Amino acid sequence: MSNLKFMIFCLISTMLVIHCARKSEPLNPGEKIAQESLLFLTTGSRTGRNNIDDSPRIMSTIEESPGVFVTQVRSTSYELWTDINLSTQQLRSQNGPFDIGFQRYKVRSNSGITNPSGLGGVCRSNTTAFPATAVSASSIGCTNFEIDVAGQAEVVGGGGASFNGSVVMTDISNGWFTYNLPSLNPNLRVFVLRSGQGNQFYAIQVIDYYSNAGTSGYPKFRWRQINAP
Repeated sequence: MSNLKFMIFCLISTMLVIHCARKSEPLNPGEKIAQESLLFLTTGSRTGRNNIDDSPRIMSTIEESPGVFVTQVRSTSYELWTDINLSTQQLRSQNGPFDIGFQRYKVRSNSGITNPSGLGGVCRSNTTAFPATAVSASSIGCTNFEIDVAGQAEVVGGGGASFNGSVVMTDISNGWFTYNLPSLNPNLRVFVLRSGQGNQFYAIQVIDYYSNAGTSGYPKFRWRQINAP
């Protein structure tokens, strides 16, 4: 093995050890680019994930209490969005309606730059107490809803990623998460989502970002339909 190949092998081995640790996958896009470059030199692939299924998937949905559901999705891809139609509790069909989408820690609604024809949007509520009943959106501080825009998904430790989606939910200061190395943790803020059809409203609370095995990119969120403002 040449010295160059040996050095590359050592670098990749070190990164794999780090990434196999629980909740240790970095969010810094600069680190991701470096990883992909090294993997391309040795495998010809910029993902190195040929044997890993990154396709969008709803892992589970349970009814936690009357009218309150908890859904966990697989959203491990850096390119694909996991879009969900909450009224059907299913993944979005091709070009079909959806209400909320995840791409790892990023979130989008069916509106604005994501879909100019969509009538969705997101509002940050004034509470972390998830509503036990179908309250009105205005009773938890939501009367104005922001549509999707071209934003910057900044992360702790430097770096960021341009994306089209909800800056309300993805904002590092006031969105759904806090990032304390090495893990990303929900802050339990309740958001109100206006459906892609514009006629339904949902309380949304992200409660986890990791699978049972500790793999990142598995957002779990509590939700229920609530009344219009």
